[in-house]
Amino acid sequence: MRLDLHHRHQRMELLVQRRRHVGVMALCWWITGGSAADPPDQRGQAQLLAGTIQRGTIHQDAMALAEALESRGAYFAAGAREDGVVLCLGCMSTDAVPL
Repeated sequence: MRLDLHHRHQRMELLVQRRRHVGVMALCWWITGGSAADPPDQRGQAQLLAGTIQRGTIHQDAMALAEALESRGAYFAAGAREDGVVLCLGCMSTDAVPL
């Protein structure tokens, strides 16, 4: 897989791949740690983080976020794995900045 951008900062990585011939891009943020790093008495923190991120932001609740994505034909997914929390956005290249 050829990446247009691969940036690492502390425990976070950003991966960007553009498909210029169709004007689409995929952005994935990888936060290391995941559910394997959850404290033994607090299992589920990584999954809680992934679920909370999908519920909106300070500026947009879950409905506004879903409408913004849907109106642009974009998708956003978040999930927790044993080794990291992954956030992915797929959209037209021209919509990446507004989203």
